[in-house]
Amino acid sequence: SALGIDASNATAWTAVIFKGHVLPTTTASPSLVTVTVPAELFATPGDIQVYLEDRLTGKTSDPETITVESSCPPGS
Repeated sequence: SALGIDASNATAWTAVIFKGHVLPTTTASPSLVTVTVPAELFATPGDIQVYLEDRLTGKTSDPETITVESSCPPGS
Protein backbone atom coordinates (compact mmCIF):
# COMPACT_ATOMS: atom_id res chain seq x y z
CA SER A 1 0.00 0.00 0.00
CA ALA A 2 1.11 3.55 -0.67
CA LEU A 3 1.69 5.97 2.17
CA GLY A 4 2.20 9.72 1.83
CA ILE A 5 4.03 11.55 4.62
CA ASP A 6 4.22 15.29 5.18
CA ALA A 7 7.83 16.31 5.66
CA SER A 8 10.08 19.33 5.73
CA ASN A 9 13.31 19.47 3.75
CA ALA A 10 12.97 15.92 2.38
CA THR A 11 15.64 14.90 -0.13
CA ALA A 12 16.52 11.90 -2.26
CA TRP A 13 18.28 10.54 0.86
CA THR A 14 15.08 10.52 2.93
CA ALA A 15 13.88 7.03 3.90
CA VAL A 16 10.85 5.88 5.86
CA ILE A 17 11.51 3.64 8.84
CA PHE A 18 8.35 1.54 9.18
CA LYS A 19 8.22 -1.00 11.99
CA GLY A 20 12.03 -0.99 12.02
CA HIS A 21 12.34 -1.61 8.26
CA VAL A 22 14.10 0.93 6.03
CA LEU A 23 11.86 1.65 3.04
CA PRO A 24 13.01 3.70 0.06
CA THR A 25 10.87 6.70 -0.76
CA THR A 26 9.91 8.85 -3.68
CA THR A 27 10.39 12.50 -2.82
CA ALA A 28 7.52 14.31 -4.50
CA SER A 29 8.69 17.62 -3.02
CA PRO A 30 10.65 18.79 0.04
CA SER A 31 7.34 18.65 1.92
CA LEU A 32 6.01 15.25 0.76
CA VAL A 33 7.47 11.77 0.51
CA THR A 34 5.68 8.64 -0.63
CA VAL A 35 6.52 5.03 0.07
CA THR A 36 5.16 1.63 -0.84
CA VAL A 37 4.72 -0.49 2.29
CA PRO A 38 4.76 -4.27 1.79
CA ALA A 39 1.54 -5.90 3.01
CA GLU A 40 3.36 -8.15 5.49
CA LEU A 41 4.50 -5.09 7.48
CA PHE A 42 0.92 -4.16 8.39
CA ALA A 43 -0.73 -7.59 8.31
CA THR A 44 -1.05 -7.78 12.10
CA PRO A 45 -3.28 -5.39 14.08
CA GLY A 46 -1.48 -3.09 16.50
CA ASP A 47 0.58 0.08 16.75
CA ILE A 48 3.42 0.71 14.31
CA GLN A 49 6.16 3.32 14.79
CA VAL A 50 6.98 5.30 11.65
CA TYR A 51 9.60 8.01 11.19
CA LEU A 52 11.79 9.58 8.55
CA GLU A 53 15.56 9.23 8.42
CA ASP A 54 18.06 11.17 6.34
CA ARG A 55 20.30 8.31 5.18
CA LEU A 56 23.11 10.76 4.45
CA THR A 57 23.26 12.52 7.83
CA GLY A 58 21.52 10.00 10.08
CA LYS A 59 19.09 12.63 11.38
CA THR A 60 15.61 11.35 12.20
CA SER A 61 12.18 12.85 12.63
CA ASP A 62 10.05 12.35 15.70
CA PRO A 63 8.21 9.03 15.42
CA GLU A 64 4.51 8.85 14.67
CA THR A 65 2.26 5.93 15.53
CA ILE A 66 -0.01 4.28 12.98
CA THR A 67 -2.64 1.93 14.37
CA VAL A 68 -3.67 -1.08 12.28
CA GLU A 69 -7.12 -2.05 13.48
CA SER A 70 -7.77 -5.20 11.44
CA SER A 71 -5.98 -7.25 8.87
CA CYS A 72 -6.95 -8.67 5.53
CA PRO A 73 -5.13 -11.46 3.75
CA PRO A 74 -2.86 -10.16 0.97
CA GLY A 75 -4.69 -9.94 -2.34
CA SER A 76 -8.16 -9.75 -0.77
